[in-house]
Amino acid sequence: MCGVVDVDYILYFEKHAVLDNFLILKYDSRTPNKMLDLVFERSGYFLDLDELYIQANIKPEDRVIINKLNLGEEVFGFLVFGRESRGFTGSDKKIFLSTSHSLAGIIKKLFADREDKDRIYVNEMKSII
Repeated sequence: MCGVVDVDYILYFEKHAVLDNFLILKYDSRTPNKMLDLVFERSGYFLDLDELYIQANIKPEDRVIINKLNLGEEVFGFLVFGRESRGFTGSDKKIFLSTSHSLAGIIKKLFADREDKDRIYVNEMKSII
């Protein structure tokens, strides 16, 4: 079980900073303390699920829910909640949706901070050159 939500694992996919149709698997709770950077090309709304199951090592019998991390129309990434042997109830889905919306605000702030940091770095490099 992963912390606050009753799941066996969570995967976090971040939107690529430049290429809109690519997502990067940044975190997999099944491999703690390991930063991941697996790149996936989006096909339509999310990913090719067959490729996801193979590349992210998800068993075909696992149950998954995919939630978009967004504020309005701006998408920051996706969370995949997985259970190995149990299905999901309606209340589980509401909890995951609420959690995803809450995290979207935090991730938006993280993206804004990265942009500010990059902007400062570029300006400092310009002043050196």
